[in-house]
Amino acid sequence: MNTMVFNVIASFLTGIGIRLICRLVPGLDMDMIMIGDIMLLIPGLAMTNSVRDILVGDTISGFLRLAESLLWAGALACGFMTAIWLSFSL
Repeated sequence: MNTMVFNVIASFLTGIGIRLICRLVPGLDMDMIMIGDIMLLIPGLAMTNSVRDILVGDTISGFLRLAESLLWAGALACGFMTAIWLSFSL
């Protein structure tokens, strides 16, 4: 499966799961749980390595890795955004 599609589906299902658990346990804060989960999934190491590649001189490889990392982060954000949007509209 494509990495982008996998990340959107995985983050969507994770967001729905967090929303359901927060509805069942009233003391949990959904926003803080989602922020913590997103922080773990954002490709920070890949972004750092891409900047290092750019600074070392591998500009094409660095820009491609940076673009891939930004698309990966965007896919995660879209999945969580869709989960939040659907859970609040129901």
